[in-house]
Amino acid sequence: MKDFVELVFDCPFILLKGFLRGLITCKNEEVEYFFTKLHGIESETLKESLKEWLGIESHVHLIIEKGFGEYLKESIEKNYDKLKVKTVSEKEIKEAFFTFSISFFEEKGCESFEKLIKQKTEKCNCSVNLEKSEVVEPITDDLGGGITPILPSKRYLVKGKIQGYLPSVVKIREELIKEHAGNISKIKLTFKD
Repeated sequence: MKDFVELVFDCPFILLKGFLRGLITCKNEEVEYFFTKLHGIESETLKESLKEWLGIESHVHLIIEKGFGEYLKESIEKNYDKLKVKTVSEKEIKEAFFTFSISFFEEKGCESFEKLIKQKTEKCNCSVNLEKSEVVEPITDDLGGGITPILPSKRYLVKGKIQGYLPSVVKIREELIKEHAGNISKIKLTFKD
């Protein structure tokens, strides 16, 4: 497994993305990286979000393999006069996680989802904590004379947390979003001390 770092740069997103793609092409390497905004990774504090929204500051959060991250920082420093890009911070990533809540109308659907998610996480060396519950919500109909209850609707709710190696967590989250409607949080990072 590779080590990843979160690098924060003070520059426009498109400038950093172009520079990074150019470096990767020149080195002719396969480099795994994630821009936090494009991959559903939570990175900004409320203060940073507000500054960016007001146009006061533009920070770009990039998660990249540690070795190539060092090369990227050095290349940016060497080209500071041309680019005016500054490295703001660097943090080494320990692991990543996200939470989800998905409901099903049939118990079979809930059970097959639980089996599938356990297989996916096991395959990717991630841990998963699942919690199942039943929820009853009445379905109502408005027939013009007021709201009338029709029948209670039973749903099966699966809540969970998937945690582990960052690229695996990103992959599982993207698959969940494509395959299931539900409440899926952004990915949160934990950092090494």
